[in-house]
Amino acid sequence: MRDLRDRWDDEALDAIRATLCKWASKRPNQRVELDATSLANSLDIGGNSYVDLRGISLVAQLNYYSVSRVCFDAATFEGFGQFGGYSTFEDCLFRQTKFNTNLHSQFTHCSFANSSLRDAKLGGPFIDVDFSRSNLTNAVAEQSAFTNCDFTGCNLKSAHLTNCTFTDCVFDDNSFGRGSFYHSKFVGGAPDRDRLADTIVDAVSW
Repeated sequence: MRDLRDRWDDEALDAIRATLCKWASKRPNQRVELDATSLANSLDIGGNSYVDLRGISLVAQLNYYSVSRVCFDAATFEGFGQFGGYSTFEDCLFRQTKFNTNLHSQFTHCSFANSSLRDAKLGGPFIDVDFSRSNLTNAVAEQSAFTNCDFTGCNLKSAHLTNCTFTDCVFDDNSFGRGSFYHSKFVGGAPDRDRLADTIVDAVSW
């Protein structure tokens, strides 16, 4: 992972950040498709071509973008590196990535496997998203929708996912405690209630 992060020099990072911030002040009806091909080389993963932004460190607010086929594996999103509410991400990879930020965009066919989402604010919606083996300690979601998402092996201790809807999601081998699913709804798949420990499940629909 260090090699992926160390390959980015200050000049390259400044150029990419400037490009990503270009549309920060635009309005929702001006959402543009992010052409990231000029930012980095392509990377073949499973026969599909992705723009290779692995290991990058970003503080840019990715607002009003339509982003597809970008690999952010092992990246770091710190401070103001937020995913705004008017962006969409499709078939993007965020595996082994560190987030200390907000995820209020729409994510479809994306992977956050083995990532740190500790303290993250999860807005979504999330559709066909892989969260497996991720750290969601202290994560917060309110009225978010999760559809066909995989939470296998996730640490959900002190996570407060309230008033959310989980449809056909997978929960297996999870860690719970001191969190909340208050007023959430589970359709077609739910956590093992015997493992929810002191998690708040008042008004939950199973």
